Amino acid sequence: KLYEELMSDEETRRAIELERYFSIIPAFRGMYSSVSYDYDGIVSQNVTNPYNSSEEEGMSSEDIVEILQRLDLLDVSGTGARTR
Repeated sequence: KLYEELMSDEETRRAIELERYFSIIPAFRGMYSSVSYDYDGIVSQNVTNPYNSSEEEGMSSEDIVEILQRLDLLDVSGTGARTR
């Protein structure tokens, strides 16, 4: 893949930003009348960024190493074993 797209421009218009994730309301909401779309922790009901990775600045090698070490996914000992 050349890039990752979290949601399309069309889905962005129907998205609600919550504290930990986005919820995309169905285009034909009336078909799902039994579903409640009332959410706690709404950050924004006006999402404007579809979060397409091709439009974001890439991470540095140092940032990637830091994340991998923090998550204990990188062997820094040289033994092939994880550090924890």
